[in-house]
Amino acid sequence: MQTGRSKFSISWLVTLLIASFAFSACSREGILAKIASPEDQALATKAIADLQRGQEADADLLSRVDPRLRGKLASFFPQMRAIVPAGVGSKAELVDAKTTMFHAKGVDWRQSYLAYDVSQGGRHALVRLQIVRRTGTTLIETFVVNSLAVPAEKLNAFTVSGKSAAHYLILIFAALSVATIVASEIILFATPGIPRKCLWAIGCLLGIGRVAINWSSGVISFSPLAVQLLGAFALKAGLLGPWMVGFGLPIVSLIFLIRRKRLQRAHPSTVRPAQKEGHVPISS
Repeated sequence: MQTGRSKFSISWLVTLLIASFAFSACSREGILAKIASPEDQALATKAIADLQRGQEADADLLSRVDPRLRGKLASFFPQMRAIVPAGVGSKAELVDAKTTMFHAKGVDWRQSYLAYDVSQGGRHALVRLQIVRRTGTTLIETFVVNSLAVPAEKLNAFTVSGKSAAHYLILIFAALSVATIVASEIILFATPGIPRKCLWAIGCLLGIGRVAINWSSGVISFSPLAVQLLGAFALKAGLLGPWMVGFGLPIVSLIFLIRRKRLQRAHPSTVRPAQKEGHVPISS
């Protein structure tokens, strides 16, 4: 019975690990296509194209902008056009998207944030738009342009060169935390006679507390009450946001590894019937 439970627990653990990393296998394009609706993408790319066309398209572009912003935004069109690449070979690639939907005062609202990398040759610009849709009305409420020295996908990229000692220490501790948890799980399922093995398996999966670093700025944060699955994490705040890398202490795993011999009970299968008291083994 114990062997069957161990096999079931191992299968459960493998399934959990596969599910944890399945999302990362999705392409960025596929994720963004599900977040940003075709209507929002069409409106955003049309606004970018109007900006690239020049003054002759100002009226069309402003007609899609919130009336409260038209006068102010129009005064910035010359500077925006100087930043955004235009002409033959230019292209706009969706690099980030967020959508929020809610119902307020009897009206359905949808707010969409879209970011595009507009490029031509070696030039790049980041164009960010916020599109607000409510019953019968669709308007652009934010239209921001920034020059980029590198493609948008390389902004806040995860690199290990040129980082501080704190970056490397946190990365090393994150790797050690994961290694400790994986080792404890393997040893746990390979050790017979451990009571409440399923509870130990769950506890050993967790890292307690959180020490994290903003990989771009180097700012370190600490939270003693956090719990980290597999003892470490590397997350981005949006596709263009900075990486956050951190770890939690594998306290349960360490306790198990230290106390494993004490916790282990004699496995019934290790005692042969012929060796029990009152029996003498017969040899041929």
